[in-house]
Amino acid sequence: MKRNEERREARVDGYWSEHPEERNKLEQERERLQSEVKKLQNLKKSLPHKERISSYDSQLKSMKEKRDALGIFKGKEKQELQEKIDKMEKLKSDTETDFKVTLENLQSDIDSSLERISAIERELK
Repeated sequence: MKRNEERREARVDGYWSEHPEERNKLEQERERLQSEVKKLQNLKKSLPHKERISSYDSQLKSMKEKRDALGIFKGKEKQELQEKIDKMEKLKSDTETDFKVTLENLQSDIDSSLERISAIERELK
């Protein structure tokens, strides 16, 4: 078993010594992909989605409290406030969906890059 590994390593080393340009190309691609993964991970962490959604939540809470505090005879004001609440809830929902899609796309790009990095590392061994 150990002898087979030694033979394989010798073949691989021989191949790469005869093809240094290809090895350099793969190593450069791996470095570029590793850098790209770091950038994507940082971008993913820096998305302001939690703050924005939290802002919508606090605005919604405030509007609902105002609506609930209105008296029986303030039907028109309640209705206008409810329309604003409905629009804000839709905006919050749309924002959550947009961020979810963005995060999924970023993660997909990260996963693809990591898969390619693994493939390059297997090829270099």
